[in-house]
Amino acid sequence: MKENFITLFNFDYLPQGMNLYDSLKKHSKNFTLWVVCMDKKVEIFLKKKKLQNLNILTLRQIENTKLKNVKNDRSLVEYCFTITPFLPSYFFRNNKNIKRITYLDADIFFNKNPKKIIDEFKRSKKSILITEHGFDPKQDDSKRSGRFCVQYMIYKNNKKTEKILKWWQKKCLEWCYIHPEDGKLGDQKYLEAWPKLFKNDICISKNNQYFQAPWNVNRFNWNDGIIYHFHGLKIHYNKVYIFSKYGLNDKILKKIYLPYIKLLNNNVKKIGTNFYQNNEKRLFLKNIKYYLINFFKKKIIFKRYICDLNEMR
Repeated sequence: MKENFITLFNFDYLPQGMNLYDSLKKHSKNFTLWVVCMDKKVEIFLKKKKLQNLNILTLRQIENTKLKNVKNDRSLVEYCFTITPFLPSYFFRNNKNIKRITYLDADIFFNKNPKKIIDEFKRSKKSILITEHGFDPKQDDSKRSGRFCVQYMIYKNNKKTEKILKWWQKKCLEWCYIHPEDGKLGDQKYLEAWPKLFKNDICISKNNQYFQAPWNVNRFNWNDGIIYHFHGLKIHYNKVYIFSKYGLNDKILKKIYLPYIKLLNNNVKKIGTNFYQNNEKRLFLKNIKYYLINFFKKKIIFKRYICDLNEMR
């Protein structure tokens, strides 16, 4: 059975999106990646490329009146969060015969075929699979960021899924911002309510080691990971910046990040332009109250790692 995946990104995040596509092509031969183009520039680029197993969806197709009404009140990343719950609904309305689809963040990278994740979901007989952050206990940020991570979610095409999605869509239209407020954060912390509200329909993956990221990479064996979430990695001109409050040692940087950055460099050269991805400074300013409190409590120390793409050419 062909697996369908869906993601969204604008032109600035095209290199990460291409890395995601390349990793899927390597590890999951029978797949289709559906890309929601968040601007015209990425839409034009992907249409010209005509990549095998990649289908394009425009923002115009996804947007409805309710989304357009909140668009000017949200930053780009906040609007991406707001749109995320609408993607499976749109997809199933227009592809009634497809049984399931998996949402992926654009900065996800596959190190293995996702068959084990899909098999876990199938065995559960549930409607939606969600994943935990699986924080390293020494760096648990679940109070702010939530127990669950909107990074890899499988949706079954049925009425139960649609009911849950409508609940989530309503919440995100009401409030979906990058800063924490009253127990909310973006689209993500709404998932906290799902195990209670929809307990018979939600599969919580029991294999956190499959879903590795800066916040748990020190906890798990790298060889057990199926995906790695390159959260905090940004390209600015010819440099790659990795912002992390969790700490990344030399071994992690060389074994995990360097191969990803080399592939990123190849894709940047193919695209043939400079990128100016939003850095963490803007997010820091939006979260200033949270960071100041925790800084003085000595709970947060941001580290920045830099790789010069020119040195790879």
